[in-house]
Amino acid sequence: MKDCLLFLISILCISGISTAQLCTGSKGDPIINITFGTTQQPISTSKTNLTYVRSCPYDTSSYTIQNLIFGCGETPSAKSWHMLAGDHTKDLNGQYMLVNASWAQGVTHPLQVIYRDTATGLCSNTTYEFSAWLANPMSNLACDGKPLLTNIRFTVTSLKGDTIATATTGPLPVRDGKIWQKNGVAFSLPSNVDALVVTVSMDPERGCGNAIVVDDITLVMCGPSVMATLDDKTEPANVCADYKDPFLLKASYSPGFNDPMVQWQSSLDSGKKWSDMPGINTTSYKIPRRTSGTIVYRMAVAERANISSLNCRVVSNPIYTEIHPVPPHNPPKNVIGCISKDLRLPEANLTSLKNEWSGPNGFSSTDPKAIVSNISSADTGMYLLKQVYYFGCTTLDTFNLKVFPSTTISTRTLYGVCQGQTIQLSASGTGTFKWTPATGLSSDVVANPVITPKDSAMYKVVVTNNFGCKDSADVTINVFRKPVAAAGIEHTIVAGDTVKLMGFTGGTAII
Repeated sequence: MKDCLLFLISILCISGISTAQLCTGSKGDPIINITFGTTQQPISTSKTNLTYVRSCPYDTSSYTIQNLIFGCGETPSAKSWHMLAGDHTKDLNGQYMLVNASWAQGVTHPLQVIYRDTATGLCSNTTYEFSAWLANPMSNLACDGKPLLTNIRFTVTSLKGDTIATATTGPLPVRDGKIWQKNGVAFSLPSNVDALVVTVSMDPERGCGNAIVVDDITLVMCGPSVMATLDDKTEPANVCADYKDPFLLKASYSPGFNDPMVQWQSSLDSGKKWSDMPGINTTSYKIPRRTSGTIVYRMAVAERANISSLNCRVVSNPIYTEIHPVPPHNPPKNVIGCISKDLRLPEANLTSLKNEWSGPNGFSSTDPKAIVSNISSADTGMYLLKQVYYFGCTTLDTFNLKVFPSTTISTRTLYGVCQGQTIQLSASGTGTFKWTPATGLSSDVVANPVITPKDSAMYKVVVTNNFGCKDSADVTINVFRKPVAAAGIEHTIVAGDTVKLMGFTGGTAII
């Protein structure tokens, strides 16, 4: 009874039959863990004495392994059981075991073993829990509204057959659907016993009913509560690779072990496989700094003599850590500003959550497309862009603005020309010129190129001074098609008849 009191666990500590009781506190990794997989496969006949069927278990003392089944009942015509969709843990394609244990007069009726297994490598004087998740598949219409309710028994024996613990669920009630509940028995393993046999069974009454759904049959060690934190928090830690605060793991456990020892563990696959961290055996651990990757941590506790046995220790809650890379940033860059013009600063990263611009002459902005308006010489200097991302990542980009005299372009923006005629475009300003597109122009780098356009078009002209300041304008050329007229084909008719003439005209703005 000592373990029961110290662990604050209500368990069955003597032999005999009792209502099932479970552990509280922390547990170890499953020693036996029967989930029934993700495919329909029968259980080994050494582990059950029920008969496997591939669909609804209408026959007495039969079972099936399913993920989704409906239309079942005590007989093929009854169809009075619930639709059973998904397993207890909601695993993808996860299966469960559906049992029909009803039996009739004249049928030989042995104890119906739902599942039986053997566990070795255990530790004496240690508390374990043997449990399963159960659900009643029958609706209130089953067996004319009076189904026999299932009473499941959990039994733990030594390899020699000595009973260590046993408990029953009591009749599992009919509910409005498949409602999972956990049942089982917690027990202390006697001295000099390191192996046992666990059995989930039932001894149903004769008659209609006795159906049960079973999933996640487990045997685990249980003991004192163990709690782990990272920087005094239990939440997942997602940080940027440039994080400043240290990662400090701490763990505590409640009384219950005579001579406790701890062992930190890590997992590189989000908790599927755990490895002991050699030499990390204190309740606090400073995680070495790293710049990438995901690692999950937890702490195991056991009696010092048992710490190397995976079946004899309990573990804390897992602590998830992930280091996210720092987003790339721009190297220092020079930008040119032109007096009296607006300058559009380099655009912020679209994935950033927050942008903070600062610069000379009191400039500040949170716009990802920030603009310095009507530039003057006072705007010369260094501009800083701080960008904030998820997980606390930040980047700081610098841009050095140099201010120069600007240039202004002057040009006629609209030209009209008849088809086939030549026209000279005209632009003025201080600097060099560039026309785009160059198609049809006598030159694309002079102020006044000549063009004989075939179709209406739009051109852009840019002037750039010696300091790199630019100005631009758009020029539209409208080409007017020459007028065309035709009377159509000739017709010969008899006097007095009529004919429709098919004349047409073409060109631009024909009246």
